[in-house]
Formats: sequence, structure tokens, C-alpha cells
Amino acid sequence: MVILDETQNAKFGDLKLVLTRLTDDSKCVIIGHQGQQDNRSNDHAFTRYIDHLTKKDWAVSCVLPRNYRGRISRWADELL
Repeated sequence: MVILDETQNAKFGDLKLVLTRLTDDSKCVIIGHQGQQDNRSNDHAFTRYIDHLTKKDWAVSCVLPRNYRGRISRWADELL
């Protein structure tokens, strides 16, 4: 089981490095938030992989509709 957190900041090559090491018996959770990219110059690897994976019948996408953090973090998320 592999859990990749904060992947919205990962580069494409970094995600590919991890994902290409998985076997068919592996499980992987990819966690990220498209609106919270710290590195604006990255290659949008998170979005590219999520878009690619959601087309597979063996992959599952789970979008959390609610922010469970505090009032200030919810407010900050709303800023463009």
C-alpha cells in the first residue's frame, strides 16, 4: 500500500517514478488538491494522472465535497 499525499506539488517524473514501481497486487492512494499548488511552475502532474486514471475501470476517484479544516482555511481556499 502506497499513500502519496500533497501530489498537487509533485512533478510528472516524480509521480511516474513511484507509479511505475507498483505491481498488480499493489494499492495506491493519490491525494491532492488542484487549487493548492505551491509550485506554480510544475507540469500539473496531479491533474494529468487523475484525468488519465479516472478513465480506467480499475481506478476509483473520490472527490471530497466538504472542507473539514477551519474557518480560515476554508476562506483561503475561496480566494482565486
